Amino acid sequence: MRSVVMLASPLVTKSPLVLPLAVFAGAVVVCGVGLALVLGFAAVLAPLGVVVAGLALVLALFVLPTVVAFSRRAENTLAIFLLNVFLGWTVVAWIALLVWALVARPRRAS
Repeated sequence: MRSVVMLASPLVTKSPLVLPLAVFAGAVVVCGVGLALVLGFAAVLAPLGVVVAGLALVLALFVLPTVVAFSRRAENTLAIFLLNVFLGWTVVAWIALLVWALVARPRRAS
């Protein structure tokens, strides 16, 4: 496990989005494989893969303002996260949150 972290650390230092997106992609793959094993039908796998990929894309786009705020270390990351959870499904609020995450000032170093 330590070797994986050591290999990933140069990537994470260059882009803070790499680690959260890698964890998210891994979770999607594990859920898709687990569901496929539970169902056990080869005919179901192709449409199921499309559904899982579509849901993963929608979820990734839904949490994009939160990921951007977290990666930019914005001052109001918690507020952006909470509003994203409760109002992010509306297009206007999602766009406003994304703009807010992009223009927010970074937290001051303590």
